[in-house]
Amino acid sequence: MIKLYDVSIEKENLFKQIDIDDGEITLDVEKALVVIAEKEEQALIVTKQYVEQKKDLVKIAKDRVTYYSKIAKELQKRIDNTTAYMLEYMLSNEIACVSNGIENVSVVTNPPSVDVFDEGVVPESVVWHTVKMDKEQYDLLKLACSIANKDVPDSTPSIDKVKIHELHRLGVEVAGTQIIQKQRLKMR
Repeated sequence: MIKLYDVSIEKENLFKQIDIDDGEITLDVEKALVVIAEKEEQALIVTKQYVEQKKDLVKIAKDRVTYYSKIAKELQKRIDNTTAYMLEYMLSNEIACVSNGIENVSVVTNPPSVDVFDEGVVPESVVWHTVKMDKEQYDLLKLACSIANKDVPDSTPSIDKVKIHELHRLGVEVAGTQIIQKQRLKMR
């Protein structure tokens, strides 16, 4: 198999020889140029075939990823449904734990977490903003805003769930939020 790189080296060496011979193109050099041109064509075709082969492999790999991703999603859905059914069954039958000495299934309560059920009424005091840009862009923005005597704009509001959790612990209700404590299965 002819490699394009090898042909380029051979061509480069031939041109170096022409330079050494003061640019004189002899009959032997002309023949060598014809041979190199033929090798070059063959090498380019072989390289094109190599690229097409790799493209085919990439397509096959992507197709397999898609196929196995679908299988994984379906399996995860079955796992989630079965786990949810087990949890519901254990809760409705007031079963806290089942063990056979090796395996264990128990209902555990998660730590309290913040549930935001209406973002529109959450007070601004528990919302923080971030600017989605790199540091250099943000520094330029700050400079431009200071020159124009404008406030630096904030974007991408995020609700500070840690602050909301602390307020709820202190007995302060935060509009649009609630503290929830879900239960889940723990399987060993």
